[in-house]
Amino acid sequence: MATMRISSYLSGLEIFEVAARMESFKLAAEELFLSPSAVSQAIRKLEEDLNVELFSRQGRALALTADGRMLLQAVEKGLREIRDGIRGVTAADEGLVRIYSSPTFCSKIINPALQNYMKTSDESVSFAVISEYIPNTDRFREFDIAVLYGESFMEKKGVERLGINTLMPYCAPALAKKIHHPRDVLKFPLIFNDNQEVDWADWFRVNGIEDFNFRNAIHFNSGIQAIQSAKEGMGFYVECERIVKYEVETGLLLSPFQGKAQPVLRHLYSMYVAKNKSQHKTIQDLVAVIERAYGQLSDHSTVAM
Repeated sequence: MATMRISSYLSGLEIFEVAARMESFKLAAEELFLSPSAVSQAIRKLEEDLNVELFSRQGRALALTADGRMLLQAVEKGLREIRDGIRGVTAADEGLVRIYSSPTFCSKIINPALQNYMKTSDESVSFAVISEYIPNTDRFREFDIAVLYGESFMEKKGVERLGINTLMPYCAPALAKKIHHPRDVLKFPLIFNDNQEVDWADWFRVNGIEDFNFRNAIHFNSGIQAIQSAKEGMGFYVECERIVKYEVETGLLLSPFQGKAQPVLRHLYSMYVAKNKSQHKTIQDLVAVIERAYGQLSDHSTVAM
């Protein structure tokens, strides 16, 4: 039997894997930087070439058929091995370490950790740092080190949780003088980071405040922007103690409720280290630096959830 040539299928299979994982041609198009029609056409051509139906379509809803599910399992495994192989080949430059993290964590934890590492290390090394928000996908496996935000990543293979996050409201010192009770913050603008998994509703509920409403709110899509607006006295912002450590130590922010209200405690960050790089000395050293930087504050594990 002749060996099947798959070169003509590869592009379509990669598009199929993303569309199947996202259960949406539109979301797949956004991840792949294609148009939805290009994704739809690629799937249609793949179905014609294979002579099978991969998706059942009911209006705008997509669902994998039995053939689609079987193909997805094989494609996920195959693409993972191909990507691992490419990483192994391109890792000939042992002096390059690829790092991923969300923008806020990158600014507040990764950058200082890199600075400290490069000051103390004698290794000749370069870093490629990608700072962006990624959905709940396996794209993080393309990196040597990935720090992931969100509980959805924590059950993925090879991902280890970092410490518990302690979240409290923070504000500029001038605003703190006007606060005596947790409910007092409702008199001022509340700052939101729309990419954050813990927000004001969680903190109010932990402190027994159920009848709240957000009359004055400022929404950002970045923790960096939210922290900056809080420093400028625009309102109150709920954030992880570790993330605002520098601002608190330098007096730019403070929490008026330390010892007076309950924090929200939540595992939010986790770390992935590429298996084929886990024994790499530079990566081992850098992981230890990140863990120390992230974990040098107390977890407040004695506070009730």
